[in-house]
Amino acid sequence: MRNKKTKNVKLGFILLVIFLFSAFIVYSIFFQNNFTTKDGKEVTIEIPKNASLDIIIEKLNENGELSTNWTFKLLSKLKKYNISIKSGNYRLSGSYKNNDLINILRQRNDHTFLLIIPENIRKSEEMFSQIEDSISFEKGSMISYINNSNFLSKHHLSLEEIPAIFIPNTYEFYSNVSVPQFFERMVSEYSKFWNKDRVRKKDSLGISKTDVSILASIVEEEQDKRIDERSMIAGLYLNRLVKYHPDIGQGNKGKLQADPTLIFAIGDFKIKRVLDEDKKIDSPFNTYLNKGLPPGPICIPSIDAIDAVLNAVNHDYLKILHKYHFTSYRENSKNFNPNGGMLSRLFRLLDAYIGISANLSDDTVVHNKVRGVYGNRFLRPYSYPFLNFFLLRRVKIEMKFAAKNNSIYHLWWHPHNFGKNRKQ
Repeated sequence: MRNKKTKNVKLGFILLVIFLFSAFIVYSIFFQNNFTTKDGKEVTIEIPKNASLDIIIEKLNENGELSTNWTFKLLSKLKKYNISIKSGNYRLSGSYKNNDLINILRQRNDHTFLLIIPENIRKSEEMFSQIEDSISFEKGSMISYINNSNFLSKHHLSLEEIPAIFIPNTYEFYSNVSVPQFFERMVSEYSKFWNKDRVRKKDSLGISKTDVSILASIVEEEQDKRIDERSMIAGLYLNRLVKYHPDIGQGNKGKLQADPTLIFAIGDFKIKRVLDEDKKIDSPFNTYLNKGLPPGPICIPSIDAIDAVLNAVNHDYLKILHKYHFTSYRENSKNFNPNGGMLSRLFRLLDAYIGISANLSDDTVVHNKVRGVYGNRFLRPYSYPFLNFFLLRRVKIEMKFAAKNNSIYHLWWHPHNFGKNRKQ
């Protein structure tokens, strides 16, 4: 009887020890503060990609004190945190129980900021400087990375082509973003921008993505006010590229002859008008001397300008004319400048009546086996007889001049302007 009681006491004691030990374990794991940041102040725990549980424990001990590593590791495995670790920055402050700490680490808690990539930045160094100031990168770190890494070769870019991968927009970044991560993010966003529809349009033009950005930058600088004219301007420039239209643009030998590229080559962006002597500047960006596109964008083009190139007015109608045996079409007069503004229009109006400029007469130009005849004057009757008098007088003088000089004079009109019911 006595032995039985002794056995029961021992068993009870063992069970009590087991219970107390289990309670201690449960308390240690779930209810006891197990991690405290340094001096209880806010710290940022940076967890890298593909981090293991041991690396996280090491990071925690670097930024505070993890009282018992094993309890944290045990609960992490029970909650399956060890197989769902997320990289990023985690801000912690004060003391934490294991369960609370793991719950925080399971949810991404990075500090983020917004960065605006603006359009129209002209120089890469200016762009890098702005970004370095905004992200707090070390001065010169971006160009240093470009020059001392394989980034350019990896993405098949030249230094001049770098602005092409920057699509103007607002982007969200993690506060610990590095220079390499930033550039890779820009490449990623650039790839997303080039969706199937844009790629299809690019392919139809027969040029590369970088070429589109370069041409868009020229269109951007050429016309920054009348946005609706950009697709027309893009079409005109495309026609001057020999690789796009081998049989068009031969008059200027495949040279874009774009003033914005020349201004970029000069480096003085206050210039409003380029001079003939400027066109002799030795620069790869001088499209008066060099054929084709310049080596890179002359600014960060807006999305609108890029889409204007992709939706450029197609001047391929010349091939259609030839196919259906049309022999000629009307070209704009050589003194017609669609971007000349109000003064240019006023000049043309006065010239039609009182002869400010020299008499108009032109030769023809052949594009794609179809003859383009320059339109010299547009004839239509006016309600005021004196206007008709001056217009006809001007036309007769020019026709006589063309006849004497054995040149072509093209007078054109709309038949409906001479009908009985012109107001209709």
